[in-house]
Amino acid sequence: MHFSARLMMIFQYIFWFFLLNLFTIGIGGLPALIFYLAYGVSGMFDYFPIFILTLIPLAPAFVALHFAMMRFVAFQDIHLIRDFWRIYRRDFWMSIRCAMLLAAFAIFIGFDFAYLGMIPFGFYLTPLLIVATLFLILVLPFLFTVISRYKLPFIQTFQCAFSLMFNNPLITAFHFVFLLFMLILFDTVAGYASAFFFSVWAFIHMKLHVPMLEKIEGKKFTLK
Repeated sequence: MHFSARLMMIFQYIFWFFLLNLFTIGIGGLPALIFYLAYGVSGMFDYFPIFILTLIPLAPAFVALHFAMMRFVAFQDIHLIRDFWRIYRRDFWMSIRCAMLLAAFAIFIGFDFAYLGMIPFGFYLTPLLIVATLFLILVLPFLFTVISRYKLPFIQTFQCAFSLMFNNPLITAFHFVFLLFMLILFDTVAGYASAFFFSVWAFIHMKLHVPMLEKIEGKKFTLK
């Protein structure tokens, strides 16, 4: 392939990543964005339950984003609008239900952290709450993959996601390290990072998850 053709392909990929990130923020992230503009970073802690609720609409957008990146990793091609909207509509209610359950757990953990000082021996509960928070964060990439890849009942969706998380500790650890790196990057160059944050995040997930799924399924990766 000639240099000019490779260069055009790179710019096309950058354009895809930017558009998918824009779709995700524009469709699912508007409530959280409005909340952030209204209350700022401090408002996320002052009105934590409301902030968590504004994140729920992001779930179907994240699932659609992960499916698009799954296709890109497997076939180096994306049917941009068609893939995103098809999966967004198909898995909308499952994604919302899963997000509502996770939001309830997050709010519960947040209240526990807020009132630890008022609970006898509350200090000893801190490690347990930290571990619960980590599990909640680390299961998300696997949950988005499971929803976008399989059509499972509600409970089995979570069972499969937790099973993948515990049975692939290296991938789980990498997700944690990469998330910390992206948050640091977002803090230092927020303007540039925000344009590609979610799409790069999903791409890294699927770069790890597609070989994992091939190994589990025992066949070459295909999409339905």
